[in-house]
Amino acid sequence: MTRRTLRSDLIAGPHPVEAGVWLVYDPVTGRQFEIPEAGWALASAFDGRPVPAIAGATGMTPEVVAGFADRIAALGFFGARARPIERVEPQWSRAPLGDDFEIEVHPDASFECTGAGTCCEQGYVIPLSPKKAAAVRRAGLRVLGPDADPVGLVPTRPGQPWTLALDNEDVCPFLDDSKRCRIHEGAAYPDACRVFPFVFAQWRGTVFASVAHRCACGAFGGASLRAQRRGLASRARRLGRVHTVPEASRVDPEVEVASEEAVDVLIGATAERSAFAMLRAAASGLVALSGGRRRRRAPGARLFGSLAERTDDAFVDAALTGAPHPRSREVRRALRRMSGPRGTAQAQAARFVRDHLFGLRPYHYATLADGLCALALAAHRVVTDLPARDAAIAARERVMLWEEALTTDALPSLLNGRYDIQAVAAQIDALDPESA
Repeated sequence: MTRRTLRSDLIAGPHPVEAGVWLVYDPVTGRQFEIPEAGWALASAFDGRPVPAIAGATGMTPEVVAGFADRIAALGFFGARARPIERVEPQWSRAPLGDDFEIEVHPDASFECTGAGTCCEQGYVIPLSPKKAAAVRRAGLRVLGPDADPVGLVPTRPGQPWTLALDNEDVCPFLDDSKRCRIHEGAAYPDACRVFPFVFAQWRGTVFASVAHRCACGAFGGASLRAQRRGLASRARRLGRVHTVPEASRVDPEVEVASEEAVDVLIGATAERSAFAMLRAAASGLVALSGGRRRRRAPGARLFGSLAERTDDAFVDAALTGAPHPRSREVRRALRRMSGPRGTAQAQAARFVRDHLFGLRPYHYATLADGLCALALAAHRVVTDLPARDAAIAARERVMLWEEALTTDALPSLLNGRYDIQAVAAQIDALDPESA
């Protein structure tokens, strides 16, 4: 008797508007399907058991179950059950912004949009509220014509409702040939676009603002963030909910400290000038907080390969294996059009590490040790084995790639408390090209 198993990589969740309807996304084919909620519940029962067993568990007849199985088999829903890596919950969580907060920025941080357009060509998920989606559709009628619908539905996480989003799988439909947004000044302009590339982390009454290095414009510096504090506060309020650090911080699987001390260590480390000096200062500070007890052996550069064997995330795989950015051609074209990044690869790596530490982004991981370990892997890749030609462009491409990889769910799940903080301190030394 045929035993069928629902594919574990399908992403399904409730429709955000239509009750009783679930949406299913197939990451292999890119296809989306609508299915009744009860239908998805039945599909989820296919775990390798024979049809009579599923029929008995669901209260349906074997004929009904078998007929349903044939229908979803034609959609490609069945396959070998993979053993997915369990998603690790980050330390921080999104919480409402406090009524009275102070924006804090690094004194050396800067950013100015120079119109590279790479952020609009990455296919990012731009979530829309129903009200904003209606405004985007009205703008689409005016700018794109009656046959184009600029709003789509995208999955979030398994079991969670899908979200209305800008339909920009390849390129934003509102980006013109001059890399300018055709709705930038209107009511339809999405909040996510208005906030980008700034990110915010809240610790008690302070909101730390920093730059995410996902676009080419971040390679060129620009206006000091100190001069943009008022605008940054407005952007944070527009978000309403921001990443918030808990009262206690997990340094590694065995050590928990007061977040006040851990935050001071991460922020203080950004006073150093080079990427690995910052990482070393952060790690040594956390070692001191942990009492300096244990130590597991650090694998050095071998860690790239051991992690790459266990992931199917495109950005994480490319970052770990040294492959190009998945959109390398567009990224390099934009950087060349703008006469390349300013500064050496080492300077770019330093800005990248500084902004991650100051933005408290190691809290995206299960432990701060994991966050520092991942950031050390990134810094190593950015500055080593660069081509003789266009080294600065190659370094910036790697920064943009690692920005994507570090903020996925995949890399935290791959690390998942693998090392204690002493081992990570040793790992940082092993990955530092200056200490090799």
